[in-house]
Amino acid sequence: WQAELLGDLLKAAISMQDTTDLGLALSKASRSGFPTGSKQLQAALDQLLAEEEREGLLQCLMTSLSDADFLSVTIWVEEADAKGCQIPREVRHWLAAATSDANAVFKDSMRTSEMPDFLDSLFTDEA
Repeated sequence: WQAELLGDLLKAAISMQDTTDLGLALSKASRSGFPTGSKQLQAALDQLLAEEEREGLLQCLMTSLSDADFLSVTIWVEEADAKGCQIPREVRHWLAAATSDANAVFKDSMRTSEMPDFLDSLFTDEA
């Protein structure tokens, strides 16, 4: 009966796409000597974990966008690109515009501030 219960638990975890339950069920089944067809189930678990990671990453990106946090958006877009996630074109347009605006503000502040003088003083010997 325990083998049947473990089999039912594994099937339920797979159908519900619950990585926590699936991982626990696989571990328990393995410890109990229950044949799990581990390659197939492990592949399903790996796929679900990857999907959950992408979902979390995109959720972080959405939060950064709603906060209009340029730096966070940049980081999450780079991370999403590295994971092969599809990023909506509008996000890339917003990021390009924000980058352009940030560059313009930086260049303007460098022209109108004493920052270049400060930078020069960092590299001069005052011994």
